[in-house]
Amino acid sequence: MIVDKAKTLLAEAGYPDGFKTGLSCSNDRYIADEQICLAISSMWAKIGVQVDLSVESKTTYFPRMDNGELDVYLLGWASLPAMDGYSVLQALLATNDGTFGGSNPNGLSDPRIDALARSASVELEETKRVDMLKEAFRITHDDALFIPLHQQPVAWAMSNKVDIPQFPDEYVRPWFAQIKK
Repeated sequence: MIVDKAKTLLAEAGYPDGFKTGLSCSNDRYIADEQICLAISSMWAKIGVQVDLSVESKTTYFPRMDNGELDVYLLGWASLPAMDGYSVLQALLATNDGTFGGSNPNGLSDPRIDALARSASVELEETKRVDMLKEAFRITHDDALFIPLHQQPVAWAMSNKVDIPQFPDEYVRPWFAQIKK
């Protein structure tokens, strides 16, 4: 079912016989990064997307990514503090112009997203700012500018003798931990 739907969507997009693309991944940065990319290659092959898979160490991978040398690539993103997604908008989705889009090396550019990123950067009224972010992410989703494929879990374990507060932004701050006596 899903494979047939994907093939139909590819045909509607003008690729009835699929297409070929590079897929680049690190093998020593994220949890199971190489295995994730092998799985993606296998799944895409079923719908006619031929993948030229490249797997390499993060020491060579990230410089190549930053130079815009990769077609499709695995990228993780986390920002501190975790606020409202603005860092994703400003760094990944805005046009790379030297002030915005610093982690957007492949030429992604949409004037609507750029305008929203710049407006959100100075908007002090929270509701308006969040609406701008939502609109930018709606454009990103509707135009399929990014394909989120994996969310890396973070697991923590500790003794019941350790007390660590949970913050609303879900980030763990070990410096607030206290050992119970």
